[in-house]
Amino acid sequence: MYLMPIRVCFLFIYLAWNYFSCKDSIPAKKESNTYDLVRQIDKAKILNFRFDEKKNLTYYQKKNTARYSVLPKQRFINSQITFNTEKDLFVNESKDSILLSPNSSIEFELEKDVYQLDFSIGLLSNGFEKAGRLAIELDGKLDEENSFLIEEAEKWKSISKIIRIDKKIKFIWNSNESFLTIGHPILTPVNQKKKHPNVILIVVDSMRNDALSQNGNPYLTTPNLDKLSEDSIIFSQAFANANWTKPSMISMFYSDYTSNLGLGNTGFEVSPDQKKIFYSNRNKGIVNFFRDKKYYTASIMNNVFLLDYTGVGVDIGFHEIFQVGKDIDDTLQITSSAIDFLGKEQANPFFLHINYNTPHGPYTPPKKNLDSLKLNIGSETNKKENQIIKKYLAEVNLVDEQIGIILEKLKSKNLYEQSFIIVTSDHGELFSEHHTAEVNGINGIKYGHGVTHYDEEIHVPLILKVPNSLKEKLINKKINFPFSLISLFPTVLGLANMNSENYIHKGLDISSNIFGQSDVKEKLIYSEGRLSESIRTDKLKYIRRYPFFTNSELKGRVLMSKELEEIYDIFSDPEERVNLFQDKELLKSMRETMQKNSLEMNSFFLEIPKSEKQKIYSGTLFIPGNIYSALGSKNIEFELTSKKSLNFKVNPSNDISELKIMTIKPDLNFDMNLYFENKPIPFRIGKWGISYKNKLADSEKLIVSNGKPEGILESDLPWLYNDSKISSQKTKESENILGPEVRQILKSWGYIHE
Repeated sequence: MYLMPIRVCFLFIYLAWNYFSCKDSIPAKKESNTYDLVRQIDKAKILNFRFDEKKNLTYYQKKNTARYSVLPKQRFINSQITFNTEKDLFVNESKDSILLSPNSSIEFELEKDVYQLDFSIGLLSNGFEKAGRLAIELDGKLDEENSFLIEEAEKWKSISKIIRIDKKIKFIWNSNESFLTIGHPILTPVNQKKKHPNVILIVVDSMRNDALSQNGNPYLTTPNLDKLSEDSIIFSQAFANANWTKPSMISMFYSDYTSNLGLGNTGFEVSPDQKKIFYSNRNKGIVNFFRDKKYYTASIMNNVFLLDYTGVGVDIGFHEIFQVGKDIDDTLQITSSAIDFLGKEQANPFFLHINYNTPHGPYTPPKKNLDSLKLNIGSETNKKENQIIKKYLAEVNLVDEQIGIILEKLKSKNLYEQSFIIVTSDHGELFSEHHTAEVNGINGIKYGHGVTHYDEEIHVPLILKVPNSLKEKLINKKINFPFSLISLFPTVLGLANMNSENYIHKGLDISSNIFGQSDVKEKLIYSEGRLSESIRTDKLKYIRRYPFFTNSELKGRVLMSKELEEIYDIFSDPEERVNLFQDKELLKSMRETMQKNSLEMNSFFLEIPKSEKQKIYSGTLFIPGNIYSALGSKNIEFELTSKKSLNFKVNPSNDISELKIMTIKPDLNFDMNLYFENKPIPFRIGKWGISYKNKLADSEKLIVSNGKPEGILESDLPWLYNDSKISSQKTKESENILGPEVRQILKSWGYIHE
C-alpha cells in the first residue's frame, strides 16, 4: 500500500483547511454597475459649458431644468428637453437630457467593462448654423465610428453601441452656435443580468369601477381586462386619493397627497413657488426610486400634468416621455408607441407607464365600438339606455381593445410572465340622477368629475398581475376591503421584496396581507379635490368643502351648510342618498377625524399673550393664499368673512392663546389689523419677533419660522408667524443656531424679543 510522505500529507491538510476556512473571505467579483449618466453629472468633469438664461435658447419654451442633478450653478446642463415630433397628433417627445453648449464637453469616470451605450441626440439652435458633430472619446482615444454629424434641429436620433471603457468616457460637442441635447444616456454592462421584474402601469382616465363588465356592467365592455383579472389580484374596493387627474396621479406616483407636496388641488396652473416646493421635497417618488434601482423609465401618455413645460405639470423623473395631445386619435397612437417600446430589447428592467385619456369626456367613440355594445343587449332595452353613458362605455370598450393588443405583445415577447402588470384609473365619473346638482361635475354639469367625492368619482378598478415567480405565494387574491392608490406602489415593492428604505411614502404596504401573513389594512382613506376633501372609513364617509367654496357655475354663491358638509352611512346607504350632517354628535366626530387626518397645509399662527381681566384683543387677518381651515383656543371667537380673511376676538385668559390659520396656497403674504381694547396696537412677526407697526419691506420673508419662535412666552405683544411647512422659503439651519454676539445685536435692534 502506497503511503503519502508525512510532509506532503501535512501540506495537503494545510491547503485544504486554508481553502475551506477562507472560502467565504475570498473577494467576490464586484458586480457590474449600470450608469445612468444624467444622474452622474454632479460627479462629471464639465468643460466650457455656458448657458445664459436671458440669451440662450430663449425662443424655445419646451426646455426645463431637471430637478434631480443637484447642480444649482450649471442647472441647465441637465434639462428635460421636448421636441414636437408629430404636429397633427400634437406628439411631444421629452428626454431627460444632458445639454451641451457650443464647443463644450463632459467627461465621466467609470469602472472598467464592456458596455452597451444607449442614448438619443437632438439639436437646438437660435443661430444661423444648425449643425454640429458629437465625438465620443474613450479613454483619451477618438474613433470615427464614435463621431456623429447632426444637421437637423429638433429631431431625436436614437443610438446604441457596444463599447469598451477602461476608465473614462467623454462627450465632445463641436458647433459654433448650436446646443446638443443627449437624451437619457445609459451605460449597461453587456454581461449584466436583470435582477428585478418589469413593472407596467396602465392608467385609464375617468374609468369607473362599474364600467368593467366583470363588475356588473350590463354590457360586455372589457373582455380583455376580465381575462387579465383571472390571472391577477383584484382590489374590489380601490379608491383614488383625488377626484381629478393631476392630484390623483401625483399622489399615486409619490404615495403622498398632492397638496402635501406643494402642488395643491384647486386648479390646473402650477406656479413657480409650487414647483420650487415640489422639487425641493425629500420625497422623490416611485419613478426616481426605480431609476435608483437601475430601471429604465418611460411614459407613453396623454397627460399634460406630467410635463413641466406645460405650465400645469411637473417633471417626475422619467427617462423619456411620449405625449400625444389629440383626443380619440391619441388612443391608437399610444398603443402603437407602447408596442414599439415593448418591441425593443431592453438592457435593464423597465418601468413603463401607459396613460390613456379615453374615456375622458367628451365621449366620441368609434362607431364600431358603439355598435358592438348594441349587440350585447336587447334592442328595446337599448332604446331606453342613456345615450351619453353608452358612448362613455363604448370608449371603455375601445381602450379595453387597446390593452388587449398590449397584453398580446407582452406575451409574444415573453414579458407577460415575468412582469408586474397593473391596470387602474385616476378617478371615475359622475352619472347618477340623484347626484345631479349645480355643484356637481367639472362646471356644475352632470357628467363630469372633480367636485364631488361620491364613490362614483373615486371608486376605481385595480387589477394587479404579479410575475409567475410570486403566484404560488399569493394567499389572498381578492382584496375586498378599502384600499387607496396611495398604497399601490408600497404594496408592489413589498410583493417584489425590493428594498424600499429610500422610498418615502405615506401609503400602506399590504403585501403581508396578500401573502396571508397578517391582517394589515388601511383604516381610513383620504381624497382631495377642487376646494374639497373627504375621508372614508369602512362604514362612513365625510365630505367637506373648503370655506366659501364655489365653482364657475355658482357665480360666487355661498353654499348652504348642508352643501358644505356631507356624511353618508356607506354600509346601509351605498348610493349615498341620505346626508346625515344634521346628526350633531356624528358631525362632531367626523370633523375631529378629518382634523387628525388633514393635509399638511402652509399655516399662520397668532399667539396672544395672557390678558388682564376684561381686556380683549380683536382684529382682522387677510391671507391671499386662501383659507383652508382655522382652529383656535377655547377663548378665541373667529368668523371667516371671505375665503381670504377672518375676524377674531380673544377673550381674557390666564394662558397664551393660539389661533392657527391653514392656507390652500404656499403664500407668505398677509395683512393684519390688531386692536387691544379697541385701540390699534403693533404685533411681532416671524422668528425674530420684529415689531410690525406699518408695512415692512420683505415682511413675507421675515414671517417665516420653522418652529415656535423663542420669546413668545415672555412677549408683551401678540406674535404672528408662519411655520413654512409648505412654503418655498424656509429658515436655514445656520439661522437657527446663532452665536451670543449676533443674538445680542438682534436683540438690541428689537429684532429678537426675549
